Amino acid sequence: MTKIEQHAHFEFLKLLIPISQLTENNMMELMNNTHVETLEPGRALFSKGDTDSRTYYLLAGQLELHTGDGTHTDIHGQTPSARHPIDHHFPRQVTAIANTPVEFLSIDNNYLDTLLTRDQNVSLAVSGTTSPDSSHDVTPGDADWMSNILRSKIFQRIPPENIQPLLKKMKPQQFSDGDTVIQQGDDGDYYYYINKGRRSVSRVIAA
Repeated sequence: MTKIEQHAHFEFLKLLIPISQLTENNMMELMNNTHVETLEPGRALFSKGDTDSRTYYLLAGQLELHTGDGTHTDIHGQTPSARHPIDHHFPRQVTAIANTPVEFLSIDNNYLDTLLTRDQNVSLAVSGTTSPDSSHDVTPGDADWMSNILRSKIFQRIPPENIQPLLKKMKPQQFSDGDTVIQQGDDGDYYYYINKGRRSVSRVIAA
């Protein structure tokens, strides 16, 4: 995909619901992990009763949605209705058939939910958390490191209601070049997150 195509893809993602709720970083992650797929006329994107766990968006072309009782509706790419997922039900309530060559996005529901939950946690943390020194409110820059923290597997296992109290307990610490942050053998009583700078890790193996 060229840079122009990537930009167009990104700009269109910002119009989709609920993808439009994502932060720019998570939207870029989504863009890097999805690609445009195609469907030939007469082929079905999915069928009524399917239980696949995916979210579909129509980018270009025309789909005919059949309910099974003889009625159908059409959906066209680049229209307001195409901003919403196609038949976002479980199981599917219609059969979606391509009337023309179709371009679409297919996103795993669990992955999309993870991105949306991550952003909701950041929003909650920013709205109710003061900076570690308690002298000013959290700034957009603070939200960046919060977002990075919430990407870690450890924080993704923490219930959302516990995220904000935990972030409130975090305090900034500064170390100079050559300082020891933790020593092998010490009690693991703190969780450290590196916001800026680099660190080296070494381990002494007993003979």
